[in-house]
Formats: sequence, structure tokens, C-alpha cells
Amino acid sequence: MRPPDGQDNGETMTSPTEAPERARTHEPHPYIGGRDAALRALTAWRTERPGAPRVVILTGSPGTGCSRLLTGFLMLCDPEYRKGLELDALDPATVPPDLPAPAVPSVAGLTAAQILWLLADHYGLSATRTADIFPELGQLPLSGRPVTLVLPDVDRAGPVRGAGEPAHVVRDVLKPLAAVESLRLLADVPREFAVELAEGLPPGVARFIDLDAPEWADPEGLALQAETLLDPQFGRTGRRQGRTCAMTSRDTPWRPVCSPGSSPTPACSPTPIRCGCAPP
Repeated sequence: MRPPDGQDNGETMTSPTEAPERARTHEPHPYIGGRDAALRALTAWRTERPGAPRVVILTGSPGTGCSRLLTGFLMLCDPEYRKGLELDALDPATVPPDLPAPAVPSVAGLTAAQILWLLADHYGLSATRTADIFPELGQLPLSGRPVTLVLPDVDRAGPVRGAGEPAHVVRDVLKPLAAVESLRLLADVPREFAVELAEGLPPGVARFIDLDAPEWADPEGLALQAETLLDPQFGRTGRRQGRTCAMTSRDTPWRPVCSPGSSPTPACSPTPIRCGCAPP
């Protein structure tokens, strides 16, 4: 029975053609400000949930925020840095478990061969040829040393920009790494190499996150991020008017790095492999 005019029977009437309004129940990421869908996918990868991909390929046009997304995600993967974040206020599906931070090689300015030897040194491998590095990495999880790698900014590889080194990194480093079944890989690559990186992998092993695609967009969160970065009243706390806002890049601290084959060192080190968060 329809309630009399002016009365409410306790039910919310919604037009069948109208979607119910969804209020934001969680705070946005304090550094990214948006990209919740992408953060959920990255968290599923880090959590190793059943059905989650082992390889994640992140891509997007220049300026879409791949580097910023990875930096924000690595904040949540860093055991020390995450202690300073209000994790309870975030969407639980965007918060990875409290695990040792993944290794994050800095590939900027390096050749494919240099990156491979960097990994060999980091994990203390005995390989004398680059071809031997991949099977040795594959054996590490069997001895209780899981190998989780995050490679950001592959487009910056090589001592000379524009000389084609990113293509060599994808073909000579990332593709063989992705083929190691016991290794988990997250790589930020230019779009022209994204499909090539996944070629040859069994179905379900790799997942693409293209930040230009509508399913990964978060206009509300990104608008909040832009508003915050342009607000001169925004301070280091990251809070204004009761909302969590995006930190500026200068608020992102250096985090401890990993010495070869060990857990994070207590202080910064010049080694180009680090564990966890670092400045964009």
C-alpha cells in the first residue's frame, strides 16, 4: 500500500532507472587521492589472493600518474612508513597485508644488463652470466625467500633517452622475470610494450592496469587531489575540513633501502635497490 502524502513508510523509493547515491565511506589515499580501483587490484596482487594475477603490468599515457600511483602503493607496502598512516580510515581492499617490503630496483639511467646484475647483487646470487640469474631467482622461494619485484619508470631506462633501452629492458629483463613461476612482478612500462610483456604467459597470470581506461578512473578522488595540491592552506598533516587529502611530493620521505640479500638497512644507502617507499 502506498503511504499517505507527507508520510514515510521507512523505505527509500528509487526510480528503476536511477542508481542509488553512494556516499564515500572511506578516506582516499593520503598521497594519491584517488585511483581506488587500481589500488584494489595492486593490493590483490600483493595479497596473493586466489585468482589474483602473479604479474601486473601498469601503463598509461605520460602524465596519467603511473609513478604517483606506485609511490602511493609502496607507502602501504613499507612496514615502517605505513605506521604513520591511518590505515583504518582507508578502504580495506586498498591496504596490502603487513609483509616485508618488495624490492624496488631503480632502473633510471641503467641498461638491461646493469639491471640484471643489480638484482644479482641484491639477492646475493652466484650467477656469472645474465642468463643464469633467472633460474637462480626462481630457486630463492624454495629456500623461504620470496621474490617480489616492483620496477617503476621503465621508460627512464638507459643512459641516453630515446636510444631504445626501455625495449631492451622489457625483452631482456621483464619478460624472462615474468616467466619465472615463483616470482611476483609489478612493472610500470610504456604502453607500446605492455602487450609484448604479457605475450607467452598462461591465461590469468598477467593483468593490465591502463590508467587511461575508464575502469581505472576515479574522477572524484583525482579532483580532490588536484584541489588539495592547489590549496595554499594545505599543511603536512594531510587533513583539511575533515578530509584526508593528497600529500605533495616534498612530503614523501626517503625510506630505508635493502642491502644485497638482506632485510632493509636502518639508514639510507646509495644502492639503487630499495625496499618500500621512496620519493617520486
